[in-house]
Amino acid sequence: MKSLGTFKSIATRLKKQIVIAKEAVVECEKNYNGNPCTRTLSALGLAEKKLAVLEEKLGNATEMIEHYDFYQWCWEKEQDEAIAYASRI
Repeated sequence: MKSLGTFKSIATRLKKQIVIAKEAVVECEKNYNGNPCTRTLSALGLAEKKLAVLEEKLGNATEMIEHYDFYQWCWEKEQDEAIAYASRI
């Protein structure tokens, strides 16, 4: 399992990428409003999808950070059970 620090650095990196993605969405919106065509609409759609994916990933990383102790405990329990099962075979 990844360390808590790894998840925190992932969250920090995603936050930076979200800022950039939001700027890209704003730029695409400006381009679309100035030139409403299929190409600018497509670019806007792609920028919005990328932003949504980044926000979802950040939500997952934040969830992992907030409940890290529980997930760590579950992972350790699974490892212990796997070892116990392997020793019985």
